[in-house]
Amino acid sequence: MKKIKILLGIVAIAFAFGCEGPQGPPGRDGFDGADGEDAQRASVFEQAVTFAYDIDNNLWSSEVLSFGNTFNGDVFLAYVSLDENLFTSLPASFFDEFGEFQYVFDHDVDSVQFQIIGDNDLSDLGVDFTDNVVTRVAIIPGDLVAEFNVNGEMDIISLMKQMNISETDIIFQ
Repeated sequence: MKKIKILLGIVAIAFAFGCEGPQGPPGRDGFDGADGEDAQRASVFEQAVTFAYDIDNNLWSSEVLSFGNTFNGDVFLAYVSLDENLFTSLPASFFDEFGEFQYVFDHDVDSVQFQIIGDNDLSDLGVDFTDNVVTRVAIIPGDLVAEFNVNGEMDIISLMKQMNISETDIIFQ
């Protein structure tokens, strides 16, 4: 009983005085987020497309998907679904018994078009590859990308400075 009273006394003293003292150092600030009012938000569009075969050029083209906004200078990333909740980025190559074919895309400031190109006769490509293919397009504002981009390459030093990280903070495993 005596040990329990001593233990409870120590816990009570630690609890009573545990909240005293100066405030600790502040943590690292995160990146300034986009508030949505300055159009600095990424957009993602998903749509199932059906391709139509162009016999003259031996390629399959989707309809042109228009987004209704102008995304001038922004980064377009395109994906095609391989399975439910499984996407791969474009261009993506596939192989069948006839050769190789690829899903590719073209875009301008407000629309995107998907195509299937290949090194063989694509006219017999199965409907699994041409009908109701789920696609996604992610549009990332160019200003957000350019913040860490020097001469077209990612600048890790600028990123580390922005996050207030030094080389000594890097943990190698």
